[in-house]
Amino acid sequence: MKQLSGKVAVITGAAGGIGSALAMELANAGMDIVLADIDVQSMEDLAEKITSLNQRCICFETNVSEFRHIQRLLDHTLASLGDCHLLINNAGIIRAAGLFSVDFQRWQQVIDVNLNGVLYGSRVFGEYFISKKEGHIVNVSSAAALFPMPGMTMYTTSKIAVESFTMQLRWELHQKGVGVTLARPGTTKSKIYEGPQVGLPRAQANRVTQMALRPEGLARKIRRAVQHNRARVSSGAEVYLFGLLRLLPMWLKDPIGKLIARTTLKMLPQKQID
Repeated sequence: MKQLSGKVAVITGAAGGIGSALAMELANAGMDIVLADIDVQSMEDLAEKITSLNQRCICFETNVSEFRHIQRLLDHTLASLGDCHLLINNAGIIRAAGLFSVDFQRWQQVIDVNLNGVLYGSRVFGEYFISKKEGHIVNVSSAAALFPMPGMTMYTTSKIAVESFTMQLRWELHQKGVGVTLARPGTTKSKIYEGPQVGLPRAQANRVTQMALRPEGLARKIRRAVQHNRARVSSGAEVYLFGLLRLLPMWLKDPIGKLIARTTLKMLPQKQID
């Protein structure tokens, strides 16, 4: 899909961070944009910036963990803009906690948003793209998928699953004229680290945000990956660090994992299972 101008992109988790950077990048490339998120006000603010570029932009309040919301998102896109060519499954949440210090409801919420949201979006939009023998899907994973991180078990588990699913999706859809790309960002400035529900101590959350990369560079890489149907795009030092850790033999990897667990779990709030 080398030519983006005049085509339509749907972006989940579009209200901030990587999602909003992608929206602006693709709008500047001439695409009309559908913003999907639960943060309506931030979407509307972003939509004003996109329409000022003379591109069409609509907002659709979407809970990606609900299959019916994803189906409605596609239906609304087709009814409002007439077509769809690109889906970016970007929505995600973080819940930092030890595996046995968090209630099951929080665990399920992370899986529903980070994994099921990708599965639902890929299924609904993938079927539409297959029917027209054209389209592209981008699934946003994380550097955390490369190395299991104690204290981030729910998040890393969901992202590891997204990576495996995306590669299988790419290979299965290749013969049907549909492209698929895996985006693997390191720590990126985003609202994903904010709020008490994340579980990170305030000082640590501030450090993460200060050290994080701006999302615009990743957005440019993703745009180029879509145009050239690249299998994967990465951004951030963590991608390379965790990639190296993954290659270590188990006799080295095991003590490193135990050290990380001892360090991180001490910093996280200790909560009882509900």
